[in-house]
Amino acid sequence: MVWKHKSPAIIHAPAEALDKYGNLRIGGGLPSPRKMMMAAAGAGAGGNLDFYTILQNNSLDTNLKMCLDAGSSDSYSGSGEDYLDLTANNTDFFLGSTGSADGDEPTFAGSAGDLSINERFSVDGGDFFRHNGANPAWLQTFHKNNAAFTIIHVYFMPAGGGAGGHLNGDYPNVANGPGFNITVDNSGNDEYRVLVRNDSTTNSLIASSSASAIDNNAWNFVMLSLDEAGGASGSFWYANGSTINTFDAAYTSPGTGSATHTLEIFAFGNAGSKMPSGSLHAITAMWDTNLSEANADSLWGDIRERFGL
Repeated sequence: MVWKHKSPAIIHAPAEALDKYGNLRIGGGLPSPRKMMMAAAGAGAGGNLDFYTILQNNSLDTNLKMCLDAGSSDSYSGSGEDYLDLTANNTDFFLGSTGSADGDEPTFAGSAGDLSINERFSVDGGDFFRHNGANPAWLQTFHKNNAAFTIIHVYFMPAGGGAGGHLNGDYPNVANGPGFNITVDNSGNDEYRVLVRNDSTTNSLIASSSASAIDNNAWNFVMLSLDEAGGASGSFWYANGSTINTFDAAYTSPGTGSATHTLEIFAFGNAGSKMPSGSLHAITAMWDTNLSEANADSLWGDIRERFGL
């Protein structure tokens, strides 16, 4: 007897139904074919997955605008000047200020694609990442009225980091013009702050965390979910498994113009106030919407194994 079987049907799907690897996205946030193959090979819940895949598996890739992961070979190949966004938005970065070797490039360590605690960038106090194009339209909303966004960083803060530095920003510091940044204060207060500048020289928002939020000489998972129109306790900081502060993020006289500088990571714009020597970068992700504390708990649970948190 000869058994006959039908050939698999050809699936036609729009581009948005496919993940970045060309696999058909399965509805309801179920694991992608790539995830299932990795699971069959013995990959852990989060320790052996890049952060973009973790976000997909948690159905948190909607409204995700950029995702950098030093351990993913799709984000950094292990050589060169380009640090690539894992989303389709192409919010890519240079190592340093340009696509050329200028002496301000973070140094990659580890083996590209290994996705362990060893895959990360280190800085010497003068290094940072700069977006390789004009600030995208979604980023220009972060310092304006009704801003709603979420930012996650996974980074290492060295002991005795001085006055700290800035995890990201497009901020003009003392010059006129709008923008925002996230700063880490390691000079005694050990707190996260978000600063938003309007079109003049005044800050329209300064929101600080509670003290002792930053773990020094250790890896940190920190998330800011800011809802400018959310009212009292409508915005919050989350770090290493705990909500460290909720606050009213209402801006005072928010700006209307475009940000003064190009988005930078480990600096606040115009290469200002870079992170201290010995700092390490592993992951940065940004959304133009608010994630919840429950979302943060899920991501924390999936990523902490990789960094020994």
